[in-house]
Amino acid sequence: MDLLSLAIIIALAFLPLSLIIIKVFSSQNLKLAYTTRILTSIRNVLTKDYGIVKSILLDKYKISLKENKKMVDILNYDNNEIMSVDKDHLRKDQILKLISVITLYTNFSKAEKTESVIKNFFNGLRLGIQKFKNDYKLIAKIPTTIEKKLSTSVVKKIDTKEVFALSKGHPKKILEKCTRIIINNEKVELTEKIKRKLRKRIKVLNQKGQKITAFAYKGLPYKILDKYTENFTEQDLIFLGLIGTATPLNLKAKKHIQELKDKGIKINVATKIKERNAVAIAKEFNLINPQYFEVITGKYLRTLSKQKIEKMLQNTEKDFLFAELQQKDKALLEEVLRDMEENVVTIKKRNPQSLINLIEGIFRARSVISNFEKIFFHSLSCKIAQIILIAFALILKAPLPFTISSILIIDLVINLLNEIALRETESKEISNADLNKKIFSRPFIKNTLIHGVTLGLIGLCLLTWNSLRLGWEPGEALPPQEMISLSSVSLILVLFIIFQTNKAFETIKYKLKNIYLIFTGIISLLLAYSLTSIQLFQNIFNLTELRKIEWEIIAYIFVSYIIIKFLIKNALKITKNRVSED
Repeated sequence: MDLLSLAIIIALAFLPLSLIIIKVFSSQNLKLAYTTRILTSIRNVLTKDYGIVKSILLDKYKISLKENKKMVDILNYDNNEIMSVDKDHLRKDQILKLISVITLYTNFSKAEKTESVIKNFFNGLRLGIQKFKNDYKLIAKIPTTIEKKLSTSVVKKIDTKEVFALSKGHPKKILEKCTRIIINNEKVELTEKIKRKLRKRIKVLNQKGQKITAFAYKGLPYKILDKYTENFTEQDLIFLGLIGTATPLNLKAKKHIQELKDKGIKINVATKIKERNAVAIAKEFNLINPQYFEVITGKYLRTLSKQKIEKMLQNTEKDFLFAELQQKDKALLEEVLRDMEENVVTIKKRNPQSLINLIEGIFRARSVISNFEKIFFHSLSCKIAQIILIAFALILKAPLPFTISSILIIDLVINLLNEIALRETESKEISNADLNKKIFSRPFIKNTLIHGVTLGLIGLCLLTWNSLRLGWEPGEALPPQEMISLSSVSLILVLFIIFQTNKAFETIKYKLKNIYLIFTGIISLLLAYSLTSIQLFQNIFNLTELRKIEWEIIAYIFVSYIIIKFLIKNALKITKNRVSED
């Protein structure tokens, strides 16, 4: 063998390639492990990307709906009894039919998304748009503005020739225009007492993060006018009911969020949505303590100095929620947190999966760090054994136990596969600082040396036996037959594959919990057999086929190693128990 090849083999024996590769490719993702604070938006992160109808208030009843459920709960405010009925039952309600007509013929551009949600709801009840287009004719639309916060249209019922003013909008504005309400299918006076009850119920729904739309109507003279004015159509209305819409919560993230909090990661909501809705959603996710929190709006945040914001955020006992923010406000929060030396991650993607992906990334990164102790042990003990084998082979002038390709197979295939699988092992979470302490601790160094030296000595015995069997004499130069060297490489390669695979299995307590390790173990053993049994691989990697006696020797050594280790372990355990009893 030429000096260059020998130098490369020695260099590879010292270089833990599998460990280096795992560290390099994990470094970017491992940054998530050091996360101490998360700033998350709400829309399409804590919530899904569509809205649903959550509540309907009709005279003395409140109808509660759940996403993708066929049943609805109807609360009777008079006796507080709740009755569950099929959602299709709502189609029979005459007031709901009229509300669906109002939804069809009154449009308000600012509430386009909410209107779309309500229309989809009525379409789901089969109170569809096309049906009412055939039953009603649009006569006029009353001009509307953002300040008015309501929309009114005049329609004619084709079969009865009746003319109606249909209105919907902000509950407060609608209630101001109404003088009557339908209760038990009768039109009664809308008294201040009834209005107070309605406002109280609206407030409860608002606190739950629901956006409320109110509906009202008014009968008009049969004669069609040339012009309908606001004063004529939007006064003395009859109140019909309320619909509360909301965006479904991304409940898959709820469990993960609690796990993050348990691990000491602080989560702050930083959103542009309104304070009331932000608080309702944050409460649902337990992101704020209802008894001790403060809402900071973007307008107020911009009046504070960085020092004031930093002092505020240092109070870890108090929960802060940031609402109605602009993009520059979020950037300011990030800057202040980084000045506080916090490892902050901001979720900006409008995707319900983004928060879950981040949380899973943090857990995975922390798990990888926790398992690096096993990965270091696995890789370094292999290197120690390789160095011992090469050193003794050079001293004794024995056949070299490795070629360049065999070391690369061990490091880049066997060890790398096993160490990647070891990252998935369940283990107690530790910090990077604790990991460094463990790796440089005396017990870790001692155990790594013992395993490395043991594997090296076993390999040396096998190498010596094989070389003597094929005609080599200690201290003498190698005979010209290359077969001795190739056979030795095959033996040592298989030995390392078996022992390194076994060591990976030993590093987990419950082997079947890590399916990746099971698969890599099977792959490693199949590879060991293939490299020494298939002619193509033998030619590529300069290996020889192992004979039956050589497989028997390897099996004997491996079984003996397992038995001796088991006996020593139990002997130490018995001795320890006796000492503790004394």
